[in-house]
Amino acid sequence: MNSRILIIDDEEGIRLTFERFLTAKKYIVDTAKNFTEAINCISENDYDVIFADIILRGKTGIDVLREINKKKLNCPVIMITGY
Repeated sequence: MNSRILIIDDEEGIRLTFERFLTAKKYIVDTAKNFTEAINCISENDYDVIFADIILRGKTGIDVLREINKKKLNCPVIMITGY
């Protein structure tokens, strides 16, 4: 079974770059552009790894990380930033 990865970034170009690269490597990739979409994805799917931008419009990637910790998910989260 292929690993499932979530990419959380408010910049479409970043999401698409990750998605194209990872799907070419046969990973299952979901993307979210904001906190709400990310939480919906996390509620509906189990992920093997999550890449989350630290700076999102509205809430931050740190807020997403807090929600993941509250849900006690056993999933590594890699925080990324363009700054």
